[in-house]
Amino acid sequence: MNCPKCGALVREGATFCNHCGAPLKTSPEIPQGDATKPVWLRRVYELKWIILAYLIASVLCMSCACLLGYRTQWILWKLGLW
Repeated sequence: MNCPKCGALVREGATFCNHCGAPLKTSPEIPQGDATKPVWLRRVYELKWIILAYLIASVLCMSCACLLGYRTQWILWKLGLW
């Protein structure tokens, strides 16, 4: 990399030129991790276990209701009450 002011050779990542002392433009660091994600997405990730448990419980309850409803109807039919 060369200094934009004097053209001297400078090492990569240097902030100032060793020859003339001019500040070198460095590329801004890109934030990593959660800082790049939107706030709503970070909150979803924080609550993912609660959401997952709620969904599993909902599916389980609906499945049990369907099975029990069918079984109850079948028992009543066998007893001649349906």
